[in-house]
Amino acid sequence: SATATTAASGSGSSGGSKSSKKEKKDKKKKEKKEKKEKRDKKDKSGEPSGPRFVIKKWNACAMWSWDNCTDTCAICRNKLTEPSIEYQANPQAQSTGLQIAWGDCGNVLHLD
Repeated sequence: SATATTAASGSGSSGGSKSSKKEKKDKKKKEKKEKKEKRDKKDKSGEPSGPRFVIKKWNACAMWSWDNCTDTCAICRNKLTEPSIEYQANPQAQSTGLQIAWGDCGNVLHLD
């Protein structure tokens, strides 16, 4: 008898939670619909008053390059984005092989 009443009361409480879940779901749908109607509501000019879309996430990407015609050193023929041959041979020396220079003639070269 005691087990029958707990089983009956247990099934009654789960039925109540189903209806409350449904009510919550219906409430969310209603709020969403009202929000959409408010957003799409037309003003006096006939245009929608809300934004057409909302940016949720934005990732910026950039690219750069040297403003020259060549991408190799005029002396060592190594790429300008890489260190010079002298610097690669002896990186501990006080070399400026990581810097480049533009000549008046238009040549681009490493500074060592």
